[in-house]
Amino acid sequence: MGLALWIDDSTIGRYEDDEYMPTLKELSAEYDALKSEKEAEDTALEELKPKLTTLNHIKYNFDVLERDYLPEEKDPRREESPER
Repeated sequence: MGLALWIDDSTIGRYEDDEYMPTLKELSAEYDALKSEKEAEDTALEELKPKLTTLNHIKYNFDVLERDYLPEEKDPRREESPER
């Protein structure tokens, strides 16, 4: 039932209850495809990092301005309720 711990003629290409085990050639091809996909994604990420940095600076500056200079909004529920 468990994984085969050794490989002989009877276990090549099979493991755990006769499920298909890919060959080294298939695994190598899948690895190469995934590696090239990752490299493309890494390139795209590197192109976006400066934009993210700029957006984070803008957000920080806006938060500082909002905190220091914009008046606080009044609570609309307080305006609707009659004062006692």
